[in-house]
Amino acid sequence: RDPRFALHGPPSHPEQGLENEWIGEAKVSGLARPGGDITTDEAPGEVMGEWFHADIEQVVFTGLNADATMLSIQTWTPQGGLNTIERA
Repeated sequence: RDPRFALHGPPSHPEQGLENEWIGEAKVSGLARPGGDITTDEAPGEVMGEWFHADIEQVVFTGLNADATMLSIQTWTPQGGLNTIERA
């Protein structure tokens, strides 16, 4: 099984003319490792699902800068820390 995953936040689409109110979008990506079966005391021996451990490799938040004049892309990685890029 390919262990890569990407979890995207729900996209939002502001009304025309209110683009500066856009709350932005987020994505978390990394590797998911199996963590074992999920069981309960109410149903001993019955597998209810499977746990996973998430090794986060990158977090990205895309939004607008404080003046709502530029696109702001914030990225975080364990190796590089937090970085911000702004562009028109």
